[in-house]
Amino acid sequence: MKVLEFSIIVHQAEEGGYWVEVPALEGCFTQGETIREVLKNAKEAIELHLEGWDEFEEEIPRDHLVMAKKVKVNIKTDASGELSHFLQSGKGTIKASEAEKRVPDQVGIYSIIIDHSRNLPTLYKKYQMAKKHNVIYLGKAERTLFKRLVEEDLRHKRASTFFRSIGAILGHRPPKGSLKGKKNQNNFKFSEKDTQKIINWINRHISVKYRILDPAEIQRLEKICIKKIKPLLNLKNNPKRLVELENLRNKCRKIAQF
Repeated sequence: MKVLEFSIIVHQAEEGGYWVEVPALEGCFTQGETIREVLKNAKEAIELHLEGWDEFEEEIPRDHLVMAKKVKVNIKTDASGELSHFLQSGKGTIKASEAEKRVPDQVGIYSIIIDHSRNLPTLYKKYQMAKKHNVIYLGKAERTLFKRLVEEDLRHKRASTFFRSIGAILGHRPPKGSLKGKKNQNNFKFSEKDTQKIINWINRHISVKYRILDPAEIQRLEKICIKKIKPLLNLKNNPKRLVELENLRNKCRKIAQF
């Protein structure tokens, strides 16, 4: 009779219970419902594995295991997954009517979220209802979030793709010929009266979220997030871009040009 000691490694089994491996003895495994049972089974498995072992003819199995220990590591993950989830979440949103007070003068990415798809015109309501989120637009602010999101997208103090799109699908059209003689033939605007109607609609139905980011990461992450979220009113980088929206914006542009 010879007494030997072997290191064992206990794992939690996916289906419940535990299983054990013996690193020094290739092919030596066992399992059990409880820690107490699996340790008992491990002893029996080792004894069975070595049954008939001749210490004079065979080399004694050597246990090379020095330590079994859990180690915490930092894994660099793709930030776009967490960011996309954050931008789609309804938690922590800011009402458009409160944006002037709460959106900062810092750079980042933002999402524009509608309270309910039923508040969109029929065609676009159908498309939005098919989505699992209420994000209708995603944008980047490389100057500041306040200037881009608040002053342009929500208040239209300067040219805004979002404002032109939401205004157009709500049924508004730019004044005929309003782009004549203008250097930029794309940035059509609505009348002052219609612009105020759109702002009032935005204040009633829109909320926003933003994430302050490293300026070097903004463009890359915006592109990835648009591809993942596929917002209703984004055309660029959107694999689900709406031809209907593109045609509508072209129609508005032509009205303003001629």
